[in-house]
Amino acid sequence: MSAEKLFEEMKVFVDAACNEKNYSLAVQAAEKFGFHSFSTSKMSQIFADLRYKDMAGGEVGLVAKWHDPSGPYQNLPDINRIRLTLKVLGQPSIEYMREYED
Repeated sequence: MSAEKLFEEMKVFVDAACNEKNYSLAVQAAEKFGFHSFSTSKMSQIFADLRYKDMAGGEVGLVAKWHDPSGPYQNLPDINRIRLTLKVLGQPSIEYMREYED
């Protein structure tokens, strides 16, 4: 499948994951489409870092991570972000990002 087509299909899963407040929906879809995982440390804020490369060299990336916006004397909900990127040779990169509070 071309990177451009996969990018468009994965946006639906990113939206569903954010609507359901469950990043694993997007991660599971990416794995079914053949994305390969990059290792992340256990202490990292990154839940998943997955990439797919098509025959023409186009690449789709999916990164799911969290951020704690709390400061001193604050207890704010964590923010989860899912970022989808498309890189096609000779074209500028495209990014699609959604977030939800946890």
